[in-house]
Amino acid sequence: MGASLHLIEDGTYTTSSHSDVQSPQETKTQEPERSDSDTFEVENERIKLLSWKKGEPTTEVIYYVVPWDKRMYLIKDDQFGEFVDAIRSGKEPCNPIRDNDFMVRGKDSDGVPKGLPQFPKEWRHLLNGVKRTKALR
Repeated sequence: MGASLHLIEDGTYTTSSHSDVQSPQETKTQEPERSDSDTFEVENERIKLLSWKKGEPTTEVIYYVVPWDKRMYLIKDDQFGEFVDAIRSGKEPCNPIRDNDFMVRGKDSDGVPKGLPQFPKEWRHLLNGVKRTKALR
């Protein structure tokens, strides 16, 4: 299962998902729907996704851009602790976008990330004492 977030130059975004566990009849690539009501803003190391539907309040999701070796993660503002818990347990942190926790951009050929992620200043304290003794899986 995978998901993608596409930031478009006009300030809108789309999301799409796919699954490797589909029958051959279901393997059509699902084209993402594009809507002027799904916009984004970039602020320093954050991406703010805004979405609204007529008659409903605007929803806002903020992701922090976090580099880690050759990978880049987008971590929702309240999920840094869960991200660190995954590292401590030896798992590579990765969730589909619809869970709105965190996403990763990278390739399997990049190998296991080295060192620790480059958290924003306000979240660095969560990495104190974190040592990866296991290979991430």
